[in-house]
Amino acid sequence: MESNDQRRSQTTSSGIDESFPRFVFDTTFQFIGLLEPDGTLVEANQTALDFGGLTRSDVIGKPFWECRWWTLSAETQRRLRDSIQAAAQGEFVRYEVDVRGAGDHVATIDFSLKPVFGADGGVIKIIPEGRDVTEIREAQQAQSYLYSLIQAIFDDSRDLLVALDTDSRIIAFNNRFHRFFRQTYQIEIQTGANLIELLADYPYASADAKSLWGRALAGEEFAIERDFLGPDGEQRYYDISFRRIVDADARQIGAVQSAYDVTERVTNQEILEQLNYDLEARVSQRTAALALSNLHLREELAERQRVEKALSQSEERLRLLNESLEAQVQERTRQVQLLSRSLTLAEQRERRRFSYRLHEDLQQLLFALDMKSYLLQHLKDDPQRFVQEVNDVRVLTKEAIQLTRTLAIELNPPVLRGDGLRAALGWLARHMEEQYGLHVDLRVESDVQIRGEERRILLVQIVRELLFNIVKYAGVDVARVDISVDGGRVQIQVQDEGQGFDPADIMSVPAHVDTFSLYSIEERLKLFDGDFHIDSAPGAGTHIRMSVPFLENS
Repeated sequence: MESNDQRRSQTTSSGIDESFPRFVFDTTFQFIGLLEPDGTLVEANQTALDFGGLTRSDVIGKPFWECRWWTLSAETQRRLRDSIQAAAQGEFVRYEVDVRGAGDHVATIDFSLKPVFGADGGVIKIIPEGRDVTEIREAQQAQSYLYSLIQAIFDDSRDLLVALDTDSRIIAFNNRFHRFFRQTYQIEIQTGANLIELLADYPYASADAKSLWGRALAGEEFAIERDFLGPDGEQRYYDISFRRIVDADARQIGAVQSAYDVTERVTNQEILEQLNYDLEARVSQRTAALALSNLHLREELAERQRVEKALSQSEERLRLLNESLEAQVQERTRQVQLLSRSLTLAEQRERRRFSYRLHEDLQQLLFALDMKSYLLQHLKDDPQRFVQEVNDVRVLTKEAIQLTRTLAIELNPPVLRGDGLRAALGWLARHMEEQYGLHVDLRVESDVQIRGEERRILLVQIVRELLFNIVKYAGVDVARVDISVDGGRVQIQVQDEGQGFDPADIMSVPAHVDTFSLYSIEERLKLFDGDFHIDSAPGAGTHIRMSVPFLENS
């Protein structure tokens, strides 16, 4: 019986509140009820009734100890009455007891009586509560049986077995290990003793055990071979293995050593090694006789192998050279195909842009001229209006001429006919500001002369395309272009402080994208021994660097 005054309930009720949901009371997995201080049962939940095969009318209003649950023995009933009396005095009572269920089923429950105090401090009700712990007790019994079984197997093993906890204390050993330890060290061992300390009078054995067990208790699993001098002076050999012992949560709680006597095997192995040594000596003698006769044959074979190896290496180099050449041809073919597709898309885009300018600008001007011409035919009687319309026609005509001139220059800028980049990019900077409102801060270190019209046109087209991208995507109206020469190469940098982007998302060539892509720019520059680098990130602007030799490659 267990009592604890600190477990008193602070409840001041005279019974179960009618508003309390009945189903919660009835469906709890514990057995629970309500008693008067004299032991009369006034309430029981459905779980307890179902366990006993009872109805409410069978038990309500009766002394609790006379109910079926407690009729297993007179001692069970007596103890319950005594416990109810203690609870009526304000004590919390708890103990384990066997009770009777339906069909004379017997179960072990964790039973308690909890007093309920009124406003005046007196006990007004007692709450009996029980929890079925039958399975727990059965599991404990099974565990005890299993431990006994393991110990029996432990003792029956032919190995020398001993287990230590993490503090090197002995927690188990079998009879064979006990006899070995007693005969070898004249020491009686027992559980709880520190194995390392037991060997204190044997420094070598103590140091060896401390080292090996230190590794095992640190979590290492391993096997070794050791020899020991037995009490009869005979040398004995053992295969020794160490394994971890862990708990249910896989935490190491110790280690076990298993030692198996392999003296016979070692002895036989030594005999076999001696026989092998004698045999090898005889074979060596015979081999020496054959060695001289085989010398020339080996030399001839070595020469043949050298020649074959040289031939194989030559064939391998030729194969690798062919593969490299084929790979280069395939890569160049791929580049040409990609560039061809990109150029086709770029040409189509330029056609659409030119068509848009013709339709939205030039065609509108021509349409306005046509309308004005039509009006002039009907203004002969209004000289003042006639003169005004004629002036409008002249203005529209000038705009149309200027637009056609601009389109012609965009298609083939005259500045591209020279060798210098300064003039070409200067024209491009002015054109971008006039036509698109993008101010280009052009900085040219010196006027670079580019030999080869296609190379010069390529660089101007690339810079123009990059400036167009700034207009379309960067969200800024200022850009910077730097031109310099370094080591025979033209260095071009195009920068903006706009929205930026992730280069990994852009440097690809999807066939459906109708644009002169950055990937296409990079590939075209490679054909001229150029290089191309992008530094950009979302919200951090864009800095593009490229270079190309200003002289044609041979």
